[in-house]
Parts: sequence; structure tokens; C-alpha cells
Amino acid sequence: MALLLVVSAAVQGIADVLSTVALVTSAGYRGVIALWAVDAAIALTGITLLAPWLQRIRPRRLAMALLAGFGAALALIWAATRGGQAAPGWWMAVGIVNTLQSNLVVLAAWTLARDTFAENQAIRLFGPLNGLAYVGTLVGTGWAALAAGSSETAWLLPACAGMLGAAALILPWLSHPVLHVAPSQPQQSVANLWRHPVVRWLGMLELGNGVTWTVMSLAVVAVLQLEPGGSDALQRSYGELKFFGPLLQSLMQISLAGPLLRRIGYGRVLLSTPVALLLGLLGLALYPGLLAVWLATALLQVAYGAEGAASQATLMKAPESLRAAAGAWVTGQLPQLGYLIGCAGLALGEGAAVVLAIPAADSGRWMAAAGVATALAGMGVWRRLYVALGPAAVTQTRT
Repeated sequence: MALLLVVSAAVQGIADVLSTVALVTSAGYRGVIALWAVDAAIALTGITLLAPWLQRIRPRRLAMALLAGFGAALALIWAATRGGQAAPGWWMAVGIVNTLQSNLVVLAAWTLARDTFAENQAIRLFGPLNGLAYVGTLVGTGWAALAAGSSETAWLLPACAGMLGAAALILPWLSHPVLHVAPSQPQQSVANLWRHPVVRWLGMLELGNGVTWTVMSLAVVAVLQLEPGGSDALQRSYGELKFFGPLLQSLMQISLAGPLLRRIGYGRVLLSTPVALLLGLLGLALYPGLLAVWLATALLQVAYGAEGAASQATLMKAPESLRAAAGAWVTGQLPQLGYLIGCAGLALGEGAAVVLAIPAADSGRWMAAAGVATALAGMGVWRRLYVALGPAAVTQTRT
């Protein structure tokens, strides 16, 4: 589990910094909307196609195939662009491959975890395990930030391919040939998932968080683009920001996520993300500068540090026959749908900004203001989830 999550996160961190910076440099921050929209659409398609096979293929074989396939794809892209400056279309391809690998590898890993561990083990282990995954993100984003402006940047993409390929080769030596897999269950329809109140409201919360996160992320990129220094400064600043956030998240997950789940329950922990999004968006709307960017990132990553483990543990409350499908739907498909909806709203908003001649310096402010309503709606959905969880939402005894 640690190998799968750490390697996937490291590659995701490097490829995210490289593809985002390249597109912002060539097409402005508005170009990132297209990347995120294509990413979300393809990830949603990939997760939908993979979901029925999660319980039919041995987890180790599935993970090896995904790691090797995505490593080969990145190696081919690097080979095709080795002779000269990569065009924006190639960086769009890197972003797409990166989105697929970071979603599908992680989805397979967490499906295996939910099948392998009991609920009490999940509460104890999922926080630290999620935190270990962010060690990879710290390595990836930190490496990309330090390499800004140096010849080392050209070798980051083949390094990603090499890490994925090496993990595929090493994985058989670190796991048993036969791992526990839950009994095969018939494929569940969205209607069946929707009928279960915990799955329904947790899914709606993740959907709303995805929309709001997309709005806030573009507001952050818009602010960073206005800073002087060109693409090297943007790569350094964006890389540092992507390093700082997961550092806080990993510390939160390793040290506090488990105790928080045990002491205050799933329901209250899940409230932290919409609250952090709301506060971060208000800060970016009122004062769209670097201070607001860093404070919004800090708040959100601390919240994610607790919410990630809470979401995975909450899914343990779903019936076993629904668990695999609910995991793919709640933590895979609905967040990607939220990103897609957020991108569509941002594209419409940017089109209106061009027509109304709104200065680029004010874009971060109005985008943040637009996301406040979504964050408030997420808090309303949380209330319904809290009621649906019942006794699981609060701590009964202290152990």
C-alpha cells in the first residue's frame, strides 16, 4: 500500500508542476481550465471503466499493469519531445496521463485496503497510511521546485517514467501472490448507491468540495501568474506551494487524523473541508495576494489531512455489497465530476470577464467570490450526512 501510494504521489507532484507551469506560461492561467476539464473528463471515464473490474482482477496484477502502462506512456511522450521544445499539446498529454495514473492507481490501492482491513483497523491505519502517501508528494513537488531554471528540469519526465516502471518491477517482491479480496458482488447501479443515505450525502459532499476546490485552485494560479519572474519563478512558487500543502496534510494525517476520528467522530471531521474552503475563498476575495494564497492553502491542506481518512473510514459503514462501487463513486467519479462542473463554470465566467473587460488582476478576486456559495452549500450537505451517520457521527467511548 505504501509503495503504491508513495510512488503515485511523487509522479503526480512532478507532472502536475511541469504541465501546469508549461500551460500557464504558454496560454496564461485560462489555459489551465482546459487542462483541468480534459483531465477531469478522462479521469471520470477511466474510473467508470475500471470500477467494475476492481473486484475481478487480483489487486497486485492490476497495480503492476497500471504502473507499467503509465510509466511507458510518460517515456513515450518524453522520447517524442526529446529533440526540441515541447508544444502545449504534449504538456496536455502529460497532464492527462498524470491524472489517470494518480486516480486509477490510488483507487485500486484503496479498494484493496477497504477489503483487507476491518473498520477498527481502518480508523487506526488509514490516517497514517494517507500521510505516508504524501511523502511522495513532498518529494515530487520539492524536486520540481528545486529544479526550476536548471538543466535538471529536462530529466524530470523520464524520472517519473522510471519510478513507475521500477515500482511495477519491485511490487511482486513486497507483496504476497494472493491477497485478501472481498467476495465477488454483482455490479451496483447508481440508483442502489443513491438509496443508501450515508453514501448519498458523502458523495454529494465530495462533489461540492470538488467544484469549490477547482474554483479556489484557479484563483490561486491567477494570483501566482501576476508575480514577477516569468516561468522559472512560477515553477518555483507553484512547486513550493504544492510542497508546503502536502507537508501540512501528511503531518495532520500521521499524527492527528486517527485520534480525531476516534474522539470527535466522522461527521465533525468531514465538516472541516467545506469550512476551510469557505475561509480560504473569503480571504482570496478580500485580499488576492500571496499571503491569502498561502493561508488558504494551509487551511485547506490541514482540513484535507483529517477529511481524507474520515471519508475512507466512513465508507466502511456502507454494506459490503456496496462498498467497492461506493468507493469508486464517492472518492473517484463524483470528485472528478465536481472538477468538471467547476471548470465549466470557470470557463463561462472567464468568457464573461473577457466580454466585460474585467482586468486580469481582479480575476482571482471574482473567482474566489463565486466559490463562496458552493462552500456554503457544502456545509448544508454536511448537515444531512451528519444526521445520516447517526451514532457513527459522534464518539461513544474513549479507548
